[in-house]
Amino acid sequence: MAISNDKKTIHAKLLEAQKNFPVIPKNQTAKAGSYSYKYADIADILKVIVPILNDAGLILTQTIFEDSLET
Repeated sequence: MAISNDKKTIHAKLLEAQKNFPVIPKNQTAKAGSYSYKYADIADILKVIVPILNDAGLILTQTIFEDSLET
């Protein structure tokens, strides 16, 4: 696949974005019986990564299938 010199490949754009992803705090707690764990909510993750992806010339799409949403 030929790409002009002024356009980056998808891999280069993903690498650029990934280098700028910060550590996202795990502000939510899930409990399963006596076990609990911390996690980062998807909304919190998206708030951080979407602007970084956009700055790298990438988009994030979410497709709705019947009653579910796939990211």
